[in-house]
Amino acid sequence: MEHRIRIVKDWTKEFKGEEPLSAFLKKQFQKNKKYGSQDRRKLSDLMYNYYRISRYGINLDEEVRHVLSMYLFQIDDSTWNELITEKLGINEFPEEFSRRLSITDNLFKINRNDLFPFLNHASSSIDKLQFIDHLIDKPHVWIRLRKNLANLQQSLTNEGFQIVPFPKLENAFYVKNPKGLENTQMYQKGQFEIQDLASQICSDHIKVNPGSAIWDACSGSGGKSLYLLDKDPELRVSCTDIRPTILQNLESRMKRSGHTNVNSKVLDINSSEASTYWPNKWKYIIADVPCSGSGTWSRTPEQLYFFDPVDIEKFATLQRNILKNLSQQLEFNGTIFYLTCSLFELENESVTAWAESELGLKIVSEFLLKGYEFQSDTMYFCQLQKT
Repeated sequence: MEHRIRIVKDWTKEFKGEEPLSAFLKKQFQKNKKYGSQDRRKLSDLMYNYYRISRYGINLDEEVRHVLSMYLFQIDDSTWNELITEKLGINEFPEEFSRRLSITDNLFKINRNDLFPFLNHASSSIDKLQFIDHLIDKPHVWIRLRKNLANLQQSLTNEGFQIVPFPKLENAFYVKNPKGLENTQMYQKGQFEIQDLASQICSDHIKVNPGSAIWDACSGSGGKSLYLLDKDPELRVSCTDIRPTILQNLESRMKRSGHTNVNSKVLDINSSEASTYWPNKWKYIIADVPCSGSGTWSRTPEQLYFFDPVDIEKFATLQRNILKNLSQQLEFNGTIFYLTCSLFELENESVTAWAESELGLKIVSEFLLKGYEFQSDTMYFCQLQKT
């Protein structure tokens, strides 16, 4: 165990958060073919849990923090117990994360809020105590079955996947053992999509008239547009994003799913070009805007670790400018569906309240989907109407 800690200590010095941790680890394992599957799994756990611990116990010795992170976040792995007792002096191994956290709080006299040091920026609807207690819960992998639900459920089960339905959305399921999902013929044929539950729920709240034209202004790889097209294939969808590669992914997804009435263009909504590109006003605009991504940090704890809170206001400024540009392209009584995958108030409620006071947009409905209640990402949704 200790030799693995030494390896990871070197890796954390090398890793600067400039790429996804998964990509960094893949490179390390490619360079070090000697690591078997057990080594790769243990080293990955050490790395991810090191970043999940964030600033908790930041003044402790690095080796102690690595062991501490495994005590807190690798509860199902008893192989660490002997080392934990040796390095931390802890002999209690309760199953509950909250009890382990209380033990380490008292032992080291540290503040559990340092596990997520930006909670003071969170939307007021976030229950901060509950949020901390659920930090151990890794988000599920969620899928959306597109057609022939019963047959597809049976086919996935026959291939060994354990799927559990979400009772409030007919097509939503989480997969207990998701490894290999993207390699199945069912996925390659477009019979299901891998889409987080929060994204599915938000997509389900985007209500448009049948056969309408929609501008998905910050489309990413098109998950929400694809959701809407599956409900109404007659929709006419225009997708824009600043990233060419992600639009290529969108086009591949649409082709795999059989949707042809979609066009895409590389476009920076934050630029003057955005206000002149479309010749007509829009009735419906989807704006899943760039944001901190704080609602997804349970999946990507390295982003939490390296995040600079100064960036929250930078994102909020960008979001306000995007909304201003989009509102100019919106027809009277038209609707903007504003979304983020952030839990920060400055990116969510503050932006839409500003839009209501400054842009002539009225908040029709809004909610913050709290990922810790569903083992999914956290997302903010607001329907704005031009008045």
